[in-house]
Amino acid sequence: MSQTTKLYISKRFELGDIKEVMENYLDLKVQTKRKKVSGGKYVTEKFKIEVIPTQDLGFVNFCFIYNNRHRRMAVFSDTDLCIKNLYELHLGYNDDSIEIMTKIAKVFGGLLEENDCGDKGITEIQGMFSENNGLPYFLKYAIIHNQLSNIDDLKSFNEAIYKWHDEIKSSENKMNLFPREK
Repeated sequence: MSQTTKLYISKRFELGDIKEVMENYLDLKVQTKRKKVSGGKYVTEKFKIEVIPTQDLGFVNFCFIYNNRHRRMAVFSDTDLCIKNLYELHLGYNDDSIEIMTKIAKVFGGLLEENDCGDKGITEIQGMFSENNGLPYFLKYAIIHNQLSNIDDLKSFNEAIYKWHDEIKSSENKMNLFPREK
């Protein structure tokens, strides 16, 4: 059995979201390939990640180049875990794998298992989408305190953040806020 780095993330995100995060947060090498199109012509495609479907509907591969090494990440959407709302990402175990999975987890949040054959266990990583971080926290605060006329009301959202900030009145809490509406 080979060692694997695993990351479990919520299925509220889509496979395309995982791909986008990898392309935007990891320093991946751009690859090109020729593709035959109608009329016998060829076009050159540029990509960072090639998504390769498999025969199994609950499993795809993301192929990419990281630190000049070809990598293949298996992404399972049907896991054997008792929690069925998770994607299970697999990448062979090494320092790059831990770095890749940690960067993905810092965006989505998730459970990281650095080495499935090790004794370190699973680490929870709070991502940018965590309800306790920044904007998700303030959105939750504004909704719970009935401070938005609708979900797209950015002026009221900004004012709700100011109300929260004024209530805290902490000299240590120096937030970079948008100008207050008058």
